[in-house]
Amino acid sequence: MPMQNQLEEYYRRSSNALRLVRYIVLLIFILFLLSCIFLFRNDITLDNIQYLMKYADFYGSSDTNDTSDISISADSESQMLMLRDNLAVISKSGIGLYEFSGRKLFNYNFSYSNPGIAYDDRNILVYDISGTEISIFNSFSRVYSQKYPYSVKSGCINDSGFAIVTNEKTYRSGVIAYNSKYEEVFRWMSADRYVSALALNDIGTRLACCAVTSQNGVYDTKIIIYDLTSGEVDSEISLSDELPLKIVYSEDSSRIILITDSMIHFYNTKLEDEKTYKYNQSKIDKYFLSDRMVVISESNNLSGNSMTLIGFDYSGQQLFSENADSKVSDISIGKDMLYALSPQYVYCYAINDDLSVEPEGKFATGSQYRHILSDSSDRYIVADTKSAHRSSVEDSQKELAEKIENADTENV
Repeated sequence: MPMQNQLEEYYRRSSNALRLVRYIVLLIFILFLLSCIFLFRNDITLDNIQYLMKYADFYGSSDTNDTSDISISADSESQMLMLRDNLAVISKSGIGLYEFSGRKLFNYNFSYSNPGIAYDDRNILVYDISGTEISIFNSFSRVYSQKYPYSVKSGCINDSGFAIVTNEKTYRSGVIAYNSKYEEVFRWMSADRYVSALALNDIGTRLACCAVTSQNGVYDTKIIIYDLTSGEVDSEISLSDELPLKIVYSEDSSRIILITDSMIHFYNTKLEDEKTYKYNQSKIDKYFLSDRMVVISESNNLSGNSMTLIGFDYSGQQLFSENADSKVSDISIGKDMLYALSPQYVYCYAINDDLSVEPEGKFATGSQYRHILSDSSDRYIVADTKSAHRSSVEDSQKELAEKIENADTENV
């Protein structure tokens, strides 16, 4: 009995000590919090809270391998992308974020009559081409918004900041650049040129702009790189009769790709043209970009649906050329897989270490989906306006094998 009393006394003292330590830790935390509020009260602002939320990520990716549908809300003009392995759907009425498992993570309503988007791996910049407002979203909520006196025509964003194309009363077009704290760091306006594309380098020190005008029906284009630390022009070149569609920096900002209506230019950071690729038809059909490569789809003839997918790295080296027997409407470039979507099929290609590709299969979709996207695990999602079907190469191969087996059984 005395032994039992000693044990009870031991556990009682241990419990009291643990309780005391817990209270002390809680008191220290409260004192620390109060001291922070007192010392940094001027820094506790809505803007700083929004800046903090830029880096928040409250949702991890789902590990589910189900091949069922995700119910989404979209329209025929909706745009879709993958944000931290979650499906983002941007429409005129707002933005919705869906986990791969199908769970809806958040929804934010807005009214943009003609929304455009730019995005990186953390954030989405949404601008109203026919309006004056921009919004920046992460995987949790809207973290920044601003209205301008005039319409916003385009934009770009990365971890270093963002930039938008707008204009002022006496100027046709121009750009405004911001740092990662959403502070304006650069503004340039042109009275006679329209800025058709722009890109920030990875550390936010250079801004590449494509400024276009027309002389007697011929495009007169200038590609200008501004040094954002000084506001001065770093490099500048001119192009004749080419309309810039997209300009991007490579992931390490050592190279620049310019996609125009007639060719692709591969530049170094001083805009020295190292390689070019001229399209085999009068114009490019579609182009798709990732941090490792650019892929274009070209029609093999003027009347048929047969297409060729051609991939390049950022130095201009051609990586592959693959034929698709139907018209490709969308492409997704994942970690180790490349997916191409046609009205009837999903074409799957394995990406090798040298960035060449090998066909892995062609799977019937059973529906005319409009978008295809992939996550960091190389699972893919095909989507239309009402639903998104999630799958993977392995699941698609199993489905195809089951269909063949069932067909053989019925024939027997």
